[in-house]
Amino acid sequence: MKKINSKPLFISIFIALTTIILIQINKPTYPITTINSYEQALPELQNIDSQTLVLFDVDDTLITSQDALARTSNFPWNFKLSLFTNYPWLINSKNFEMIWSKMWQQAPRVLIEPDIVSYIHDMQDKHAIVLALTSMESGSYGVIKNMPEWRYAMLKNMGIVFSKQHANTTFTKLPTYRNHHPVLYNGILCANQQNKGLVLDAFLIYCECKPSKIISFDDDINALKAIGKTCKKYAVSFVLFHYKSNKLPNTWSSQKALQQFKYLIDENRWVHDIDIG
Repeated sequence: MKKINSKPLFISIFIALTTIILIQINKPTYPITTINSYEQALPELQNIDSQTLVLFDVDDTLITSQDALARTSNFPWNFKLSLFTNYPWLINSKNFEMIWSKMWQQAPRVLIEPDIVSYIHDMQDKHAIVLALTSMESGSYGVIKNMPEWRYAMLKNMGIVFSKQHANTTFTKLPTYRNHHPVLYNGILCANQQNKGLVLDAFLIYCECKPSKIISFDDDINALKAIGKTCKKYAVSFVLFHYKSNKLPNTWSSQKALQQFKYLIDENRWVHDIDIG
């Protein structure tokens, strides 16, 4: 039997392992601090000035719903099966959007931590730029004709008005989603389901500024990494906070969720978890 030369195989494995190790070593790192209360970030927030840019995600970072269905669209597979079995016409994305948008319109949102209102005011008193950076759509969604306007009015009613040093604009060089580009509307950067790092990049170009520091709060680690990447691109100091509040209710009931869909479909109204037996 002819002897097999294992040397080429060994060399190939060695090269592959070395490449993987080098990629991991050179992979950019973005230090992220996990917090469950904004009070934990106060030392950082109190040490800001007019050259600081502070970014807040909105859903499950500033505001949330007390109703489980209204906090997620990542439904369990068995719930999806029951929902589409009972309402097969919801498989059509336009039909689902129309019903789901009624939930967005009617299910009340509340501040996770009411103290954040005064924290934001304090930062603005120091002339820091405080903006929202949300993945939310920048156009219409079902019965909601203008998502940025709708979200702005909601937050304003809660006492949060973001910085308006920069005029509203549309970031036309970024990709579209549902025929719309990301926008800046009254201090709210609507990423329109695009990469938040790219949206931040577009904003920094638009405002023609380079902050001395960027502080970002988000419940999505990948979004924070994208923001960190942009900060590194501009050599800007940054602090990333992964916000995981322990005040978010997390009880899910497929039975209640099906009933809530039924009310939306049959009676065009939202019913709270606590009102369903």
